[in-house]
Amino acid sequence: MLKQKIKEKFRSILGINELKAEIDKCKMEIDDLKVAIESYSNELTNLLKQSQQSIEELHSFDRMIVEKINYNIEWDKRIEQKFKYANLEMGNIPTLYESNKNILIVGYYGATNLGDELMLETICNFLAPHGINITVLLDDNDQLDVTYYKNCSYIHSPLNVHELVTMESKFDMVLIGGGAVLEDANYDLFNNRYSLGRFVVDICIRFIQTKKPVFVYGVSAANDITNKEYIYKLNYVVNNATYFSCRDSFSITYLEQIGINVKSIKLIDDIVLANPILNTFSGCIHDSKIKEIGVVFVYNDSKLENLNVLRRFIEYLLDILDEHHEFNYKLKLIPFFTHDKYDELCCKEIVSEFGNKNVEFIDMKQDYASFLDFCSSLDYAISMRYHATLLFNILGIRTLDIIWDTHHHYEFKVNYIYQRYMAERYELKFSDLVKDNYNLIQIEEWLNASDINPKLNREKIVREAQEQLKKLIECIDSLI
Repeated sequence: MLKQKIKEKFRSILGINELKAEIDKCKMEIDDLKVAIESYSNELTNLLKQSQQSIEELHSFDRMIVEKINYNIEWDKRIEQKFKYANLEMGNIPTLYESNKNILIVGYYGATNLGDELMLETICNFLAPHGINITVLLDDNDQLDVTYYKNCSYIHSPLNVHELVTMESKFDMVLIGGGAVLEDANYDLFNNRYSLGRFVVDICIRFIQTKKPVFVYGVSAANDITNKEYIYKLNYVVNNATYFSCRDSFSITYLEQIGINVKSIKLIDDIVLANPILNTFSGCIHDSKIKEIGVVFVYNDSKLENLNVLRRFIEYLLDILDEHHEFNYKLKLIPFFTHDKYDELCCKEIVSEFGNKNVEFIDMKQDYASFLDFCSSLDYAISMRYHATLLFNILGIRTLDIIWDTHHHYEFKVNYIYQRYMAERYELKFSDLVKDNYNLIQIEEWLNASDINPKLNREKIVREAQEQLKKLIECIDSLI
């Protein structure tokens, strides 16, 4: 029995040894497999590095090709720009005007912003009887209605910087005819074209250098001028121009703050107020049953953000008007900036959404008489445009001023309206409208306001503006 148990135990020990031997064999195979895997991994890593390098080389090659394509496209654009068309009409000026009465008027004209067109209309009407040959520099607008410019010839804005010298050689004097043209926006941005702000100072300096008269009349400044070169040039123009005036005191104060010597700058009223047609306005013809509200907005932003903000505001306003049981109402939207018919399209978009709530689009010509005719039926106005705000107030129309406080042109000139003419101010900030933050108190005060501001004497304002403009004309006459 004992012998049998010893044999079984021995056999068990032999099995363990066999198992150990098998385990050792497996370990060796595992080690061999690890070596093989590591070798394959290294090979794969090298392949991946080579592939990544090849991809980067391909991307680099692609970028080089794209850069060359863009470079060629840019040159094609430059060539196209140079040969697109030139100011060929300037070639006629010497034969048409062989005298020293050739004046070039510069401003934001031809882009068909109604306010600028009304300024130009007023200037040309004052200059025309004096035998002065008027040429107006117009925006490069391929939708321009050339029949609008009756008392003048015109050339379009320069297609390259060298045309400025040619322009100076063709004219005896230059007049910057109003507008918010004192700005350094895009001053250093060159695409073979001039920004209006840079062109204004450069054309003035060129005329000054050639000892020709320079008149800067009724301009205003942006509130964020910082470019040192621009400030230096503007200071030179201010102190060497034959005549220089601003249409608001805030611009003059700001110019002084940025280092401009402002002693020679005169303060005048806006050009549009000198137009005698203003005194033909006999007042609004009111319908006691329906209150008509004229609406002028700024729609021109490519992302449609303004349109969406104003659409929400109109929806809010309509709810308030629906609760205002004292009268029925009608909103009348007009295009104030007609370049590319953007205002018209946006107005019609709003009308299509709210047309069932007495909202309509008024197709209006871009002239003073048409604007006054539009105003003649209004009880109220909502305005986001400077000249619309100015004229609505001067005409005695109760105006809700939407302050375009996100734009650098509007602060000075709009604030001066209420300081100078003591009009009652009802205002909403556009930045608040963006947040759907509406000042109900201001809206209610506007709706409940009296018809006419008793402190405002329109005839006196027009007379003073005319006297100011006549002094400019006298200055021009004296140098002919």
